[in-house]
Amino acid sequence: MGNHSNRAVANRLHAAAAVLAALVFFVLLFRSWNAGPKQPAGAPLPRIVDIEGDVRYPGVYMLDREDLSLFELVETAGGLKEGKKARLAPGEPPIIRVKTGRSIHVTQWEEGALSIEIRPMNAAARLILGDKLDLNRALAEDFLLVPLMKEEFAARIVDRRRKEAWKSVDELREIHGIGPKTLEKWKEFLQVEGKEDGNRH
Repeated sequence: MGNHSNRAVANRLHAAAAVLAALVFFVLLFRSWNAGPKQPAGAPLPRIVDIEGDVRYPGVYMLDREDLSLFELVETAGGLKEGKKARLAPGEPPIIRVKTGRSIHVTQWEEGALSIEIRPMNAAARLILGDKLDLNRALAEDFLLVPLMKEEFAARIVDRRRKEAWKSVDELREIHGIGPKTLEKWKEFLQVEGKEDGNRH
């Protein structure tokens, strides 16, 4: 059981390695930007996202605001892969709100219409960026990336949500063996996301 879980965690970390170098660069840039004296009080923090799919230069990008059009996102990644003209697919919002730690997948259909899917980056990347894992969505092996997490705790988190969704991180005290100090530490890494944080935006 332990060896299998360790291999699963290692595999997920290996899968994240392709973006980690870029993420580290952007995190350092982000911290430098945030600490710099030139930023006025209340200036919005940049959003770090992964843009992939039918774009010319898929990769990790830093966005200076959270509300962009789909066309602006595409241009950020060098435009469409085939250089075709594009239009919004029916039902796609003209403005998209993006958050740090999200992967944005762009699809251009044969008729030229563009659609988008937004989903969380893998767990390792999100934690590196300071984002939190959702108690109701993350996998058991994702939870093992969190400090002080044990296999039995991760399994119980997943088992409990199959019966009833977690409503707050504080409810983790229901699990035997999780004390107040551990819970406070986990609040840096875990959360319960609202319905507005779904995959479709």
